[in-house]
Amino acid sequence: MVRHTRSFTLRGDASRAKVRNAPAHARTLLRDLLCGCPDAVVDDALLLVDELLTDVVRAPATLRAVRLAREDSGAAHLSVEVDYFDHPVLAPGRPSGDVFVGRCLLERLAASWGVRCSGAHRTVWARFPLDRG
Repeated sequence: MVRHTRSFTLRGDASRAKVRNAPAHARTLLRDLLCGCPDAVVDDALLLVDELLTDVVRAPATLRAVRLAREDSGAAHLSVEVDYFDHPVLAPGRPSGDVFVGRCLLERLAASWGVRCSGAHRTVWARFPLDRG
């Protein structure tokens, strides 16, 4: 199996600017990781990663780490993991329409996805096929 990875971690005291810039940083790493893939595949993967990160950055959460892995054996795929600490929401309310749109994109683009929970620590993950046209 051939596996290529890119990742970055934010310290607990990372500035709000670094957190806001995390989606852009992840897009740069992803473009490097998917070098040689068809443009349509890269565009869809960028959209998927951007949605996963934007949801965390907009939520009352603390982004911890982003892991991207490309596996080229068998059915080539991209694995994405976004780690964060969840914070309680102070004011109850219905999620915005953007959350629902993001969830629809995730359902459409990812072969599989989910959330692993351990106390306040969460990891949202997705597996994206790279053999699509």
